[in-house]
Amino acid sequence: MSMRWGVLILGFLAGAPAFGARIVGNGGVGVSCADEAGREQSVEVLDLYEARHTDWQMPPGLGGDTVGYMEKVRLVLRRLAPLDPRRAARYGAWLDAFDGESFIFNDDHHFELINDYGSPLLQRRCHTVQIAVQRQPDVPEDRRYLIDGSLWKKLSEDDKAGLVLHELIFRDALERGQENSVATHYFTALFAWGEFTARIDAAELAKRYRRYDMDAYTAIVSVDGSYYKLLYFDDGAKAYLEAERACRALGMDASVLSDRAITQPQQQFYLKVKPLGVKLLQPDGGTDLWLAGGRVLYRFSAFDPGILPQTGTDPTAAAYICQVRQH
Repeated sequence: MSMRWGVLILGFLAGAPAFGARIVGNGGVGVSCADEAGREQSVEVLDLYEARHTDWQMPPGLGGDTVGYMEKVRLVLRRLAPLDPRRAARYGAWLDAFDGESFIFNDDHHFELINDYGSPLLQRRCHTVQIAVQRQPDVPEDRRYLIDGSLWKKLSEDDKAGLVLHELIFRDALERGQENSVATHYFTALFAWGEFTARIDAAELAKRYRRYDMDAYTAIVSVDGSYYKLLYFDDGAKAYLEAERACRALGMDASVLSDRAITQPQQQFYLKVKPLGVKLLQPDGGTDLWLAGGRVLYRFSAFDPGILPQTGTDPTAAAYICQVRQH
């Protein structure tokens, strides 16, 4: 039976300002605190507010008061680079383009609050405000990052850096299919933390990425009116795209899993060292049909379709499974 595939774009549009559906998610949120008379005393970026004032206890270390906010972000990326060079380089390229992709409204523009970050614990007389909104540009004149200038000018250089860093991480999270900015708030605080390099190594960072699905990409896919979530890991984008095309070409109700995702102990099979199960047929040179654990599986490999990679260390040698729902 032929299936019709399409991608569902999820945006947080409730309460969005006039830009409507062109806003793809939340931007930077701030915390405004007032004195007992109601006079505003401070505005901080929520990510760094939580790092400073909540149980996270991760005060930022972003250089001295004379360092500008852009250089503070570059400081963060230099600290990140030894642990995650690919991500640091990606964020650095986006940072270089940030000025050209942003617009600060210095008149009476105001963004309504878009809450996709939960219910942070705030001090008395403090409330959240929307400082920035991020959207996917549709036409050349569109800017990606829209900033409320009246709030921007109240931020310290540290908090301006926190806002820019938030936007870079949130852009990454959006591309990975994240449905809220919870992970973005955490990693903004973590990367800005003054003790980041002393407390976090590559293995520990990998664990935290996994906790928040920041090492994975997700997509919501529509199959004949039903929606499914596809999850794939960052172990070779080319291999994944090839697998995705192969799965969709089968014209069946299939989702894509990487070899990492199906080598967990609770599964009935172990991809790297054991056969998947009973081989049913080989539809073409790149996919095999197997029956394993009561489920029908399509295996796709960009290499020898009869031999799966024995290690997961080579990012170009990833094997993938099209998992088909049993009818």
